[in-house]
Amino acid sequence: MNIQKKLFIFFAFNGVLFLAISSFLYLQNNKKQELLIDKIYLNSANTILKYITKEQNTQLKNYLLSQNLQEIKNLKNYKVTYSKDLVLSKLAIVKKENTKYLIVEYLDEKRIFFSKLYQKFKKENYILLVFFLIIFILNITLFILINRLFKPIKLLTQRMLDFVSLSKNTSNFDEIQELNIAFSIMTQKINTLLMQHKDLLRDMGHELKTPIARGKFIIQKIEQENLKVELNAVFNELNSLTSTILNTQLLSKENMKISNFDIDSILLESLQRVGASEDEVEIQKRNELNFQADFSYLILAFKNLIENGLKYKINDKLYIIIKEDRIIFKNRAKRLKKEFEYYLKPFSQEDKNSEGFGIGLSLVQKIATLHNFQLNYYYKNDFIHFEMIVKKSMKSAKRE
Repeated sequence: MNIQKKLFIFFAFNGVLFLAISSFLYLQNNKKQELLIDKIYLNSANTILKYITKEQNTQLKNYLLSQNLQEIKNLKNYKVTYSKDLVLSKLAIVKKENTKYLIVEYLDEKRIFFSKLYQKFKKENYILLVFFLIIFILNITLFILINRLFKPIKLLTQRMLDFVSLSKNTSNFDEIQELNIAFSIMTQKINTLLMQHKDLLRDMGHELKTPIARGKFIIQKIEQENLKVELNAVFNELNSLTSTILNTQLLSKENMKISNFDIDSILLESLQRVGASEDEVEIQKRNELNFQADFSYLILAFKNLIENGLKYKINDKLYIIIKEDRIIFKNRAKRLKKEFEYYLKPFSQEDKNSEGFGIGLSLVQKIATLHNFQLNYYYKNDFIHFEMIVKKSMKSAKRE
């Protein structure tokens, strides 16, 4: 049974119960009012009869006023609910159209009275009916609103069921249960797709690197040295780009292996992989720096920063500065023309004729984010600075 049917049954039962209770309370209130009127009439009857027998009309008038009673002339088609015969007189309480009257008969004279409290009772009953009606309307409105609130859930459930290709069986489950089932199946399906995505990337990497390796082997047979060097550089760049693309796609928090490292071991390994010479790179170690990181991921990030620094430096070295909470890579180069965030997109370039950063900075940013590190850029004294803050809890050091 779906939620809409459950809601309908609940509110229908609630509405019937409310109407039953309201009717009971209304009838009880009317009964209480009638008993009060009967009591007033019975208490007033003897006094009224006394003033009538003594013909004390002024006193009778004042008494009626004090008891909220009013005398009327005629009354027909009524029903007697109470009567009492006295000597030469008779008392009766009669009812007509939900209103009770007091009849006092003395000799051949018949006097009829009714209580002005009926006006007050009528107002109270009206307020009570309006209150019950408002509650009933609110109950219906609440049902409509809740029913509308569940429509997006129903739509979401249907779309998720369509996504996971699961047939809908509304006779056994409500929307929440269906949503839970669909979400579980969808999660499994997405995980399967992610695994297939990773496997596909690995297979693509293997297929891409095989012809690259074959091409490099063929290059060795070329006798022209200049052509051999150029082709070898092209294949090396293609191999590096393929590896970087695959690494970017396969990076994830789940694959990280966090350990304690000092900056020296990570920088040494990164420089060795780049193949940079001492003439190209100068390390300025101002503080010891130890932190937790994934060794392979961080080497990949530092390798890209070092390669970018060497690639774009102008007549100078690449400087790597180690501080207590950050590592700074700086080289003399032109200022970036656009905002730093633009270069964090894969294959960004300043214009059509300039060489871009590939996906290097995008990869570095992703690795920094996975470690909760911060990658910053600034330009000062003709030097481009890329800094990676590895200890955010520490106070920011003064910029170079």
